[in-house]
Amino acid sequence: MVLTKDLVNTFRGNAPSLGLVATTFGDDARDNWLDIQITELAAFSGCKDKLTDHQIQSLIDIVAEEYHYLKVTEIMYFFRKFKAGEYGKFYGAVDPLTITCALKEFCDDRRAILSRLHKEENDRRRRNDPEYIRWLRQYSAYERMASFYSVNFRSKDFTLDDFREVWWLFNLGYERKNHGYIEP
Repeated sequence: MVLTKDLVNTFRGNAPSLGLVATTFGDDARDNWLDIQITELAAFSGCKDKLTDHQIQSLIDIVAEEYHYLKVTEIMYFFRKFKAGEYGKFYGAVDPLTITCALKEFCDDRRAILSRLHKEENDRRRRNDPEYIRWLRQYSAYERMASFYSVNFRSKDFTLDDFREVWWLFNLGYERKNHGYIEP
């Protein structure tokens, strides 16, 4: 369960997908691993009526075929969240259809999580990008200049373009002397 607490490692880590497990170790290894996960969920549920061997095998086949792209850590995360009550509930009997419907819902959540993680990574990368930092500084200086102009120099004769030409004087600190200008 420690593997699934960190969302970045769970969803963006190097864990193999179900398809890769089947290709590398064979279908039996993948099926045995899924069997353990499903059986553990059934035991955890405390339901009186458990899954039959045929239901378990059918569920394994469906998960292996439909969700082969999911990483094993993502499957573990799904089962952990299912046990936490976030993806369905059993009513008296362990129902394979409840599990497959919950997996479908999980995949929708997975897309949102991956999108959020991708955006966070891009934001983090962009914050360290020298071009972006330079752009932020220029934008900040422009905002300061435009704000200063709008407060002190609203005139038809003295436009913002005219003010840009003398802004370098204000950048040198001349606006800090007592000229009656208001700093926004």
